[in-house]
Amino acid sequence: MIGFLGPEHSFTHQALLRYDATANAKEYPSIRSLFVGLRLGEVDQIIVPIENSTEGSVTSTMDSLVEEQVYIIGEMYLPIQLQLYSNASSIEQITHVISHPQALAQSRQTLERLLSHYIEVPATSTAEAIKQLLQSSDTFAAVAGNSFAATTNIIAPNIQDRTDNQTRFVIISANETIQQNATKTSLICAPQTDRPGLLYDLLHEFAIRKLNLTKIESRNDKTTKNLFLFYLDVEVNATDPLFVELFELLKFKQFHPRIIGSYLTSS
Repeated sequence: MIGFLGPEHSFTHQALLRYDATANAKEYPSIRSLFVGLRLGEVDQIIVPIENSTEGSVTSTMDSLVEEQVYIIGEMYLPIQLQLYSNASSIEQITHVISHPQALAQSRQTLERLLSHYIEVPATSTAEAIKQLLQSSDTFAAVAGNSFAATTNIIAPNIQDRTDNQTRFVIISANETIQQNATKTSLICAPQTDRPGLLYDLLHEFAIRKLNLTKIESRNDKTTKNLFLFYLDVEVNATDPLFVELFELLKFKQFHPRIIGSYLTSS
């Protein structure tokens, strides 16, 4: 059973169908509720967005990866095309735009060019935005993907700010699995003290071993004051001797590393 961010036809649902079109699936209303459902054993895996090529990391996913004892077991990239839906007779009528905050951000420049003034209305997903739109007046519009043309009208097509817009999704399990053919490893480092050169000291160890980092992001450590956690993706299998050596050295240097997945990189 795989949990996904609903309702059906959301981008996460589309990613799930690409990952496993035959899977038994359970819909959840938010990213946080997905992680809770996984912890409680309601589902075996969950699929969540982790970063978008236009707007960067998905905060709720990043925080949950830090807070929960979970493991990334796979990833995939989904191209994101956004349409502006509305039953308005003209685009000039629109005063409110509903969507998930990420979708609103990914199309903000285009919306500002199309609409002289509008109010953003956050929704838990793009599919939920369409549901809300169908219950709203003609002054409302919604930003969503390509799956809703039969439901309501597209008043402006392809409104994403970048034509190469895509979102990376990760598949997460409560059980640790290091795949034999893994090409990427994700880890979290949680140094307990701050000092000048801390980040350099961390990155230097990857550089001298020629291990390529594809993502690094600092997150506030919510259990302590004024300290940061570091989330890193590195192109290496966690069983590679170079990485094993690195991991032990990071422990010795009090970075308190924790592997949260070693899996096959998506092309």
